[in-house]
Amino acid sequence: MIIIDMNQIALASLMMNLNMNKSKEVDESMVRHMILNSIRMYRHEYKHEYGEVVLTWDSKHSWRRDYFPQYKASRRKGREKSTLDWDSIFTVLNNVKQEIKENLPYKNLEVYGAEADDIIGVLCSEYSDEIMIISGDKDFIQLQKYPNVKQYSPITKKSVNGE
Repeated sequence: MIIIDMNQIALASLMMNLNMNKSKEVDESMVRHMILNSIRMYRHEYKHEYGEVVLTWDSKHSWRRDYFPQYKASRRKGREKSTLDWDSIFTVLNNVKQEIKENLPYKNLEVYGAEADDIIGVLCSEYSDEIMIISGDKDFIQLQKYPNVKQYSPITKKSVNGE
């Protein structure tokens, strides 16, 4: 199973697009292309060893905020100070996510109240198949206690092994 942390992939693609075109405008078609190309690339690279792709998405609501109201509050403050149009950014990301869910053959997992991290953790603990996590999130190092779990970071372009 190739588990892709889609929020990380989608946001990285969007930010790369903003940096490439040197404007504050999001090119939705280019962001879509970059996201789809990333999925295709990871599937091509790892399918022979790990099987099919599972796309995991953060829910708009996180259970963590119910217990810790300040959870990721600094991100919200950072967005408020930013010159980027975060409403249009989230609109583009949600549009692409919906298109992927409706039109592509990949399994998509989004659970109300859960983040992709939560979903990935459960999948790793419940399945004995070989698993490749595509995410730069170092929190996933703890999942490598399972002998079937490996991780690749798209950010560093290296395997993550916690050493």
